[in-house]
Amino acid sequence: MTLKSTASSGGFRVRNIHQLERALVKLYDLEDRDDLHRLAIFILAHTLVDELLSTAVICNELSAPSQQDLLHRLVAWVTNDVERRHFSRRLDDAKRKRILSANSHRIAKTLNESRNEFIHRHRIPLYKGKKITTDEGLYNCLSEAISIIEDLRKDAARLQESLNKMK
Repeated sequence: MTLKSTASSGGFRVRNIHQLERALVKLYDLEDRDDLHRLAIFILAHTLVDELLSTAVICNELSAPSQQDLLHRLVAWVTNDVERRHFSRRLDDAKRKRILSANSHRIAKTLNESRNEFIHRHRIPLYKGKKITTDEGLYNCLSEAISIIEDLRKDAARLQESLNKMK
């Protein structure tokens, strides 16, 4: 394979070097732009191999099994995908799909923000201005959380009814 060089001046390639290119060369401790170029080609080649590998495995997985096996795999995949999402993304999905009422969404979002105060900022969470470690703060939180549970119960009943109609 022969490589053609780009426009040059006196045997040297001439091109402005963007400041981000310089930063990447420095960040990754590369010798020069040629090293950066080779690294970029390596990443693109890996991406191509990854895409081709994914396509091959997907086609293989879909070619042999029965419809029931495919359905079982699909359910397992969807379950795994949803479980790996962060709470806030699942909450947004539930809002978008109208699984939760606007009020329940607001409550769940507030609950999550309060939880994050403890987990990420190591502060005792407040719920509506009351410490969650007080009876009043905890009971306010739990009382409001009931609406979330009711919405989810209603959605589960609706799904069950839909499944029963399919049988």
